[in-house]
Amino acid sequence: MMNNPRDAVGVILRFPIIIALAALWTITIWPYIAAFSLLVLVGKPILYWPLYLVVWLWYAFVGSKEAVLADYWKDYPAIYLDWFTLGYLGLHLWLMKGWGN
Repeated sequence: MMNNPRDAVGVILRFPIIIALAALWTITIWPYIAAFSLLVLVGKPILYWPLYLVVWLWYAFVGSKEAVLADYWKDYPAIYLDWFTLGYLGLHLWLMKGWGN
């Protein structure tokens, strides 16, 4: 990954800045994202049957032949678990590659 000494020195110089940004991110914004993700992870299975009933009744009313909630479980739970790493992947990229690339 690091082909020359300049890359290694760059990582060492960027490390304190990235740690400060990671701490700021973890303290301020990340808890809200994690709480929302956890809420969706728990709430989505609970809301499925009431929502299914409402959509099924709506489709019956309008005469639709579409599948009811066909994409409801698409990417569940992977997409919501990925929200827990939101921000940290960018910080890792900044640490390893820097801001110029």
